[in-house]
Amino acid sequence: MCRSFKSINEVAAIIKNDNKVFAAERGYGDYKGWWEFPGGKIEI
Repeated sequence: MCRSFKSINEVAAIIKNDNKVFAAERGYGDYKGWWEFPGGKIEI
């Protein structure tokens, strides 16, 4: 079976200060309540 996948470019950042790492909790969508590093889609 051949599947077609959509390709998008994204960027993320890992921000560290002393012994702390910044992450954000998702507040919406299928992954609501999960944690992620800040970032997003790259615009042309």
